[in-house]
Amino acid sequence: MQTKLIEGVTPLPNHYEIQAAIEAEGDFWGAGGTSKNLAVLNARGEIFLIALTVGMGEFVGAVGTLKHRFGLIDSEEGPHLEGFTFSAFFRAAD
Repeated sequence: MQTKLIEGVTPLPNHYEIQAAIEAEGDFWGAGGTSKNLAVLNARGEIFLIALTVGMGEFVGAVGTLKHRFGLIDSEEGPHLEGFTFSAFFRAAD
């Protein structure tokens, strides 16, 4: 799994922890299969972090980590970022 911070967009305060945790999920599950992209949104609803997953294991592992460890809420809809198609978007709870 690869992650990418978007330059010029303010991240969540714990973005380093989020990024490290979802990268660790990729190390656990390994790569193989169809690619899916996840986006993590900041408080303003802007994409600040992209996770590029390969295979259902990485995708489900990243989703579980974002939801259960960090309490982020998932959605199938979110902002557009040119060059990317997203399977899920995650934001902090209100």
